[in-house]
Amino acid sequence: MKFQSIIHYLILIVVVRNGDAPQQMTGKLSKEKNDQRLATCGKEVLARSSAQVPHEPSWLLWAMTKNPHKDSSDTGVSLATFISCRHVLTSSQVVLYDNKTHIPVPDEVLAQISLYYVDCLRKNPPNCEPLRFQLKQAYILNYCRINKGDWALGQALMVVDIGMDFKMSPPCLEDETTDVVKGNREMNVYTLKGGGVMYNKLPILDKKEDLIVFDQYNSIGDRGGPVMKRVNSKETLIGLSMQSINEKFSVAWRVSFSDWDLCGVVGVCSRAELGPDPPLPPSTPTTELIPKEQLTTPLKTPEAPPPPPTSPPEPSTEAPPTRAAPPARRREDDDTDDEMYLKRKKEKEEAAMYEDEDTDILISKDDLNDCDGRRGGLQSIFLCLFVFYWFLCE
Repeated sequence: MKFQSIIHYLILIVVVRNGDAPQQMTGKLSKEKNDQRLATCGKEVLARSSAQVPHEPSWLLWAMTKNPHKDSSDTGVSLATFISCRHVLTSSQVVLYDNKTHIPVPDEVLAQISLYYVDCLRKNPPNCEPLRFQLKQAYILNYCRINKGDWALGQALMVVDIGMDFKMSPPCLEDETTDVVKGNREMNVYTLKGGGVMYNKLPILDKKEDLIVFDQYNSIGDRGGPVMKRVNSKETLIGLSMQSINEKFSVAWRVSFSDWDLCGVVGVCSRAELGPDPPLPPSTPTTELIPKEQLTTPLKTPEAPPPPPTSPPEPSTEAPPTRAAPPARRREDDDTDDEMYLKRKKEKEEAAMYEDEDTDILISKDDLNDCDGRRGGLQSIFLCLFVFYWFLCE
């Protein structure tokens, strides 16, 4: 996601009407801070009126971007919501183009973020001075899990650490244990319109694990409006709106889809028993190849006791039986033995003769004799060749 130009102005218009002076802190929410959030969340209700909402609670923000290299109309606007005393949930469109590149927001972009009280912006914008602190971190959630088709509609949720603690009652968060998105239940949806926040009460048309679909209530480009529901007498954040698909439907991100991400990244956990970091998913037990109940032979069997020593057998008084005489040899057997003896003797003599020869280069004895067995044939050939060679040399 290519960031909009080199310098970005993100103005979070924070409504802080009540509370103590902010106290600087850094890092995730501690277990104690998260438990306190769970105990105090959902007390401040956002007005439900068909006209413009007259009162903006302290947890409702405006997020705006402005490219200083272009005209004033090049401004991105999104509603944003406090989800803890120091964390804001909004749309990634306030810092990104629609191309995917980054997950954490770089420090050079965070350095350009300024926070303002909303009253100052309404009364005298040119003379407004930003609050004297800067944002610490910002993360784009579920980057790897967003479908390509959904990115063009809603980009992603972005959580921002403002680096300061404010005393307030942020809305509670829907999680896996408090799923209220069932059937066609009606939700309280809010969007920016005419420079203010507008309210609608709409039934759910469809839902997925990460999305909720409504009748069209916002315009293309409007993102970040909170989707609220009263759960157990507490104001609960169900989702943040994406831009409308067309003139018929609007879509919102479900906060429960980012439940584990918020807990792991910034320590905003939706269940009191969870600490700042989410527990590892339970490991799947391995199946035994041989169940224990089917084992019939124990792993260790007791050794059998050695047999008692036996006494040596008593000597027998009976005389041993006489050996039977070998059968008489026949004459035919003697003749066969003589033939085998002569055959083996001849084979030994032939083997000894071949062992005496040079086995590297074998030369037939006929090569050293004439064809009739007389010596001199090969010597005569060598002599003739020598004489012919000597004649040529002369």
